[in-house]
Amino acid sequence: MDQVANLVIDLSLDSQKFKDEVPRIKKILEDASGKAEISAQRQKNLLELLQKQGRAYIDGSGAVFNATTRQKQALILNSQAYEQVAQRVDLTQRNIEALNQKMREEQTQTAAVAQAQDVAAAAFYRQIDSVKQLSGGLQELQRIQAQVRQAKGSGDISQGDYLALVSETVAKTRELSDAEALATQKKAQFIRSLKEQAAAQNLSRAELLRVKAAELGVSSAADVYIRKLDTATKSTHALGLKSAQARREIGVLIGELARGNFGALRGSGITLA
Repeated sequence: MDQVANLVIDLSLDSQKFKDEVPRIKKILEDASGKAEISAQRQKNLLELLQKQGRAYIDGSGAVFNATTRQKQALILNSQAYEQVAQRVDLTQRNIEALNQKMREEQTQTAAVAQAQDVAAAAFYRQIDSVKQLSGGLQELQRIQAQVRQAKGSGDISQGDYLALVSETVAKTRELSDAEALATQKKAQFIRSLKEQAAAQNLSRAELLRVKAAELGVSSAADVYIRKLDTATKSTHALGLKSAQARREIGVLIGELARGNFGALRGSGITLA
């Protein structure tokens, strides 16, 4: 290219010299033309290379952008998922705490109710234990049992205490009934024994009563009534026992004395002087 730029044609040359210069000039031009084609091809190749690199850069940039976008989207989704999980965990913790608080309150209330039920049951046990005699005792036990049922209905005592108290009243009723039956049996045996001893030993009623009073450990208390009864009996015999009512009254008094029921002697129609 420099040769072409520096090419100078001397027009003063004659025709022969000019012809001689033509091949040289032609060669220079041909060389310059070849170099120009090579340069153009190089430029073309460079342009194509740049275009390829540009497309690769654009494609790469697009791929990077797409990957970055997907990564951002994944991070957003993960963040949202984590936030939802955190909210659920927080809600679960609040629910658990509320449930624990409710359970603590119920346990406190249950303990207070159980304590009150124990106190009420203990009071019923004391009432049942205080019943000692069958006379009037059955009615008292029935009254207590009715109160126990009422307390069970209102929740003042537990189901277990209710069943135990019912069982206790039944056992107490049986105990009093057995004691009364045994006492009645002993009284009958005592009267029968008195009759047998009187017939066998020819003892007076007063003597037999004193023996029984000694057995019962009430000799001092019974002796006064035995003496008065003996006096009344002798007085009645002195009258020839004309009064059937007096005889019946004396028989009743003897029976009450045998049973140890001294209070009945005070209410007798016969004056024990």
